Amino acid sequence: MRPRFVPILLILLCVSLTAGCRTPKGASVQEKRAYALKMRDETLAELYRKQPQAKAHIQRSPGYAVFSSVGSKILMLATGSGFGVATDRQSGKNTFMRMVEAGGGVGIGIKSYKAVYVFNSRKAFESFLSGSWQAAGDADVGAEYKGQGASAGAAMTTDQLTSPVTVYQFTEAGVALSAVATGTRYYPDKDLN
Repeated sequence: MRPRFVPILLILLCVSLTAGCRTPKGASVQEKRAYALKMRDETLAELYRKQPQAKAHIQRSPGYAVFSSVGSKILMLATGSGFGVATDRQSGKNTFMRMVEAGGGVGIGIKSYKAVYVFNSRKAFESFLSGSWQAAGDADVGAEYKGQGASAGAAMTTDQLTSPVTVYQFTEAGVALSAVATGTRYYPDKDLN
């Protein structure tokens, strides 16, 4: 093996291990559920601090979901995994969820992020809960970095409100508002429901 390929192989190994291990912490089903619910509550509190208008948006929606995810991009391959909780605003029922993502594009890195998915239609929310919903595009509106940027005081446009889902994504750099997420599949967690 050529020496210059060793660092690339090590990075690929690290990414493979990291991307596959984003699950709720805990030894029992109850502990894992509690961990996921705590993550949801903390993420919503952060969203409301950074994007106050999101609270009214969520209250008008049929449902929402909050996820904690890790993604990696090595050369032309992007992967990720995570866990979350979907909440039906009408019934109050929580559904514990999993996610996997795959995509392409040039780059190297690992990104840990949280996302809040606000469903603007009952049909989109029900499709999401059934596991048949898959995001396939990306349309970032703006990002806040250290308190500055386009999204710091941004209000949602008509396009975001008429889209089936609006995504608020948090990274270390701040929060970005998106119309949809990229190449990601979501499905109920059979072990926690």
